[in-house]
Amino acid sequence: MSFAPLLNQALGARRQGRPQLLFHRMKLHLWRSLNRNLSLERLRRLTGQTRRFCYASFLGGRALIGRMHGCGVASFYTGNWEQRGDGEAAARLELQRKNRAYMEENGIDVEMFTEEKVAADALRTIESVCPCMLRFDRGMSEEEPSISFCSPTKTGKMPKNVVEARIYHQDVKLLMDSHGFELPEYGDSINVMISYLADGRINKVDIHGFHNGRSVSVSIRRRSDDLVMTSAGTIGETGAWQSLCSGADPSAGDLFRALTKEVERIY
Repeated sequence: MSFAPLLNQALGARRQGRPQLLFHRMKLHLWRSLNRNLSLERLRRLTGQTRRFCYASFLGGRALIGRMHGCGVASFYTGNWEQRGDGEAAARLELQRKNRAYMEENGIDVEMFTEEKVAADALRTIESVCPCMLRFDRGMSEEEPSISFCSPTKTGKMPKNVVEARIYHQDVKLLMDSHGFELPEYGDSINVMISYLADGRINKVDIHGFHNGRSVSVSIRRRSDDLVMTSAGTIGETGAWQSLCSGADPSAGDLFRALTKEVERIY
């Protein structure tokens, strides 16, 4: 079903200064459809990845649409949103099948890259390198990580990082609106991305935490046999990333202290 005619009709009514009853009807119509057809679990299945959600809220005649990871939302208004999502998911699965087969043929033990390994590696790395980032975690261990086998290089060689894994959790509460429909209220979130070497060791980790409108990010890289924090920063008022240490080449200790102080500050 397409929402475009209804949206255009409502916007036209607003420009002409007519009563806002049509907006009210449009809001109810959209939320009924979303609650009926786009449940939380169905959204998760459509994307094939965890866990970005798409919700539309038509309040005051403006459409506020979030991004959905791994599935375009441009077709939302054309009525073939689900069909497009299924097609993209099928293409991703086929690419993953080919990449996995390529690695097996070249001696990579693909079976060791499990969801349990990703979840354990994420928590273990945070605890050992930047434990203050656990403040953002409200249930990451309950999530199912996504695991992606990387494609060969342009010259057909094995990539340095053979697997890219991601585990994400966001605290979401469903609140009842005045019409009896459940709407999401988003809280703290943590996003961990891990790159694995062919032998199963972690090569790099990027962690992003979000709390009350503020975000903190950490980069961890392999240095010989150790995983070392190489950068820590936040998003400034201009929207640009800013390091938590002013020096050109801060030590891991300086980054650790600055990161701990920043997390304590925003909480």
